[in-house]
Amino acid sequence: MTIRTSAQRDAARQAPAGIPAKFYRGLGLRAQGDIAGMTVYRTRRGKQVIFPKTYPKSPPGPLATRNQNRFRLAADAWTFLPLPQQRNWRRVARIAHLAITGYNLFIAWMMKGDRAAIKTLEILTGIALIFDDWCRL
Repeated sequence: MTIRTSAQRDAARQAPAGIPAKFYRGLGLRAQGDIAGMTVYRTRRGKQVIFPKTYPKSPPGPLATRNQNRFRLAADAWTFLPLPQQRNWRRVARIAHLAITGYNLFIAWMMKGDRAAIKTLEILTGIALIFDDWCRL
């Protein structure tokens, strides 16, 4: 375990050009994401975290590529879903007091294929989500 002093921690938080994180906060910017070779985000308590962007050491493997493609197809399936059915997925997520959106519920079903969980939600809410003529990815 390495113990760092506050000066070392401050040096680690500086941007590549030597601009400290306090400078960004002083401008009133609330940036997040990958910006100028730095990754910027906020913790749950609102503290801004800035560190150099990291890149993968190797390309994604076959399983990762398969999952990326499945996720892409599931997202495309959502966009092709008629608006009334999208509303049904959103209503079920809201009525069942789930901590996710209707979109996330749909994506989870497409990725996992857990028909029993969706059937339970249909019974609890009285809203039909999956029809027999639908096909799984």
